[in-house]
Amino acid sequence: MARKGEGVEIFSGWQGGIGGEDFLRQLVERAVQQLVEAEITSFLGAET
Repeated sequence: MARKGEGVEIFSGWQGGIGGEDFLRQLVERAVQQLVEAEITSFLGAET
C-alpha cells in the first residue's frame, strides 16, 4: 500500500520544469500503481 506523501516527488519534478510525454507517462503509471495497490490491500484486508 502506498503511504501518505509518496508520489509527491513527481509533482515537484513538474513544478521544476520537467515535462513532456515521459512526465505524463510516469504520472499515470504511478497513479494506476497506487490505485491497484489500494484495491489489493482493501480486498485482502491487510496493510503493509
